[in-house]
Amino acid sequence: MQPASGLPRDVNGRSDLDTSAQGPLAGVMSELLSAAEVEARLDQLPDWSSAEAGGAALIRTFKFDDFKAALSFVNRVGEEAEQLDHHPDIDIRWNKVALTLSTHSAGGLTERDFTLAHRINARAGESAD
Repeated sequence: MQPASGLPRDVNGRSDLDTSAQGPLAGVMSELLSAAEVEARLDQLPDWSSAEAGGAALIRTFKFDDFKAALSFVNRVGEEAEQLDHHPDIDIRWNKVALTLSTHSAGGLTERDFTLAHRINARAGESAD
């Protein structure tokens, strides 16, 4: 599957990110980002914010019409997470889904977190309020 349009470019300026866990960019995508790099990337992610609780993370809450729509969204997020082999923390309520992204093995945020956030935003455009 091709990456969704609008994904950020990697550190070498490539837009065709190899998102497989063993791909040639796996190391690049797992390198810890600096605070300045995080802030620059956040400018491209509407409605996401950074949190420092337990290490740097990206957070966003999505609101839906009902529980069924929220569950459907979680399943779509799961598909993207599996493709990237990078799994968010998910808190689902009746009509809300809160997501937290962080690369625990790196101790904070990496390119992989931002790639997944962009993919989630693309999936959310299908049904989120």
